[in-house]
Amino acid sequence: MQYLLVLVSLLTVASVCCHRVDPSSVPENVSNNAGCSEDVSMAVDSKGTVHLVWTDNTPGLEQGHRSNQEIFYACKPDGDTWSSPVNLTRNVGASRFPCLVVDREDRLHAVWQDCSPAGHWAIFYVSKSLGAEWSVPETLSGAEGRYRPWIAVDSAVDVHLVWLTGSYDYRIWYATRSQSSGWSAPVAVLPKPSFVLTPVIACDRQGGMHVAWSGSDSLDDVRHYVYYRYKAPGGCWLPWQPISLTGYVATSDVAMAVDHNSNAHFVWIDNYKEHGCVTYRERYADGTWSDVMPCSTITGGLPGGPLSLAVGPDDRLHMVWSDVLAGYAKTNPLCYASKAGASWWERRVLTDCLPNYPAVGVGPQGDVHVAYDDYVDVNTGNTDIFYLQAKN
Repeated sequence: MQYLLVLVSLLTVASVCCHRVDPSSVPENVSNNAGCSEDVSMAVDSKGTVHLVWTDNTPGLEQGHRSNQEIFYACKPDGDTWSSPVNLTRNVGASRFPCLVVDREDRLHAVWQDCSPAGHWAIFYVSKSLGAEWSVPETLSGAEGRYRPWIAVDSAVDVHLVWLTGSYDYRIWYATRSQSSGWSAPVAVLPKPSFVLTPVIACDRQGGMHVAWSGSDSLDDVRHYVYYRYKAPGGCWLPWQPISLTGYVATSDVAMAVDHNSNAHFVWIDNYKEHGCVTYRERYADGTWSDVMPCSTITGGLPGGPLSLAVGPDDRLHMVWSDVLAGYAKTNPLCYASKAGASWWERRVLTDCLPNYPAVGVGPQGDVHVAYDDYVDVNTGNTDIFYLQAKN
């Protein structure tokens, strides 16, 4: 009860806080086509090259199916222009929800869910070494459909993957891929059926695995929390635990990032009655936790989701999300905030748009890159992938 009173009080203060417009670069249209380009994922390598993958259903890609979706890729070297988008899939079924990461050798790794060729959802994985072509897709399939993959890569360049199975009664699974032995057998991270949104995974420098998700503990539970599970280096998965407090977590994804000291950081949207708040918590490398922090100084009327979170080379946190703010034509502009030290810096409005699934990445010099999809034509539903660099 004390936490809830503090939360409401902080939100009341937040409602009268001012926000300022960010002097960011002008957004660039990366996809620039007549279809629906969405669900962008970003990675920035050690040379400052920005890499993007996204879902696209541009007319002409159908190959026998009007609603076919493909996975596209484009990159922007530091100080250069965007490459022409490349179709990574070129198959007859729908390809959706890509996730992209880069390892310490600047090799790219990407996964997505795909229903080609048999119409049964599976996970496809590809990689791309520096200066090389993309690999032939590897397929991870099973008796149940596999959805919403998310990957991370560790210091040994092994890939770690989580995904969902089920329909409404979701379960979370985990597998790892080494360069020498390929994919391991799946292990259940959440074995019982529950209402779950996209799980996220991250690796720390000690070799620990962090998985987080939002949802309920069972199919009958109407309360929504953020849950977390940890796997120690070379050990087993510890029991999962709720890391949010109110039971009113919004039905949007949780974002996570791990810093260079192996501290894990989490942000999500927490609702209490009519209020909404971007909320933050940290898990320290020794396994202890910070208090839950309502980020009241950066929250507007009713934040939207999902959020995206990244760590810079100086361990500064960078977050993007959409928020409901008075005085903006489209009502929920793309917002940015950072955290260096104990508290979050004031929210900055990057651009007035209708962003969905924004992504943030940080370059080797601390430069902040943001990508998102926005409507080019609301009447036709045409959306494109846009990019801008946030000024520090």
